[in-house]
Amino acid sequence: ALRAAAKHGMRGLANLCRARAASNPPCLDSIRFRGVVGSGEDLEQLFQLTRNPLTSTPAIQAIGALGLPSSIPQLMQLLGEPTLNDAAALAIERITGFSVPRGDVPEPPANATEDELDFWAPPAIAIAEPAQEWWQENKSNFADGKRYQAGICVSDDPLGIHFDDLPYEVRCDVYLRERATQGNRIPDWELETWPW
Repeated sequence: ALRAAAKHGMRGLANLCRARAASNPPCLDSIRFRGVVGSGEDLEQLFQLTRNPLTSTPAIQAIGALGLPSSIPQLMQLLGEPTLNDAAALAIERITGFSVPRGDVPEPPANATEDELDFWAPPAIAIAEPAQEWWQENKSNFADGKRYQAGICVSDDPLGIHFDDLPYEVRCDVYLRERATQGNRIPDWELETWPW
């Protein structure tokens, strides 16, 4: 419903997502979608939502979708938290295009059953130190106040020549943001048919 509303240029969609994210219980899809239609003003509340186990992953996904370089230092800190490690690494990768180095796969719990072991496939642990070093060397390539997706600036010309270089899911989010904010001034593309 949120994607359809964005595609049809529904007014006030960002405020609706903010209200539903603050409701009790919070709407996890609305939290995630704040990354598509939100702004830098949403960062503080999204980082607050990372402290709640229920809302932490959708909030980190929204931070990645927002694509603001100012969020990278806090995302680097979240790499140090075992339950948020993978989500933070994916958000950093989504913004910068840098693949955060990974270490070992965590060991399964000692009391895991054979059925649980059959499906034990957690992501490898993201290593914070190389990611922090990379950021220190490359942060000057990311202008404050601009939005980045996969290392590409999507603020100046979001649907321009670099649009096709974005991963498919990211491309859809960038397009939906433009439709949500500019409505019918943006052509109605059927992006889901493009990969076919």
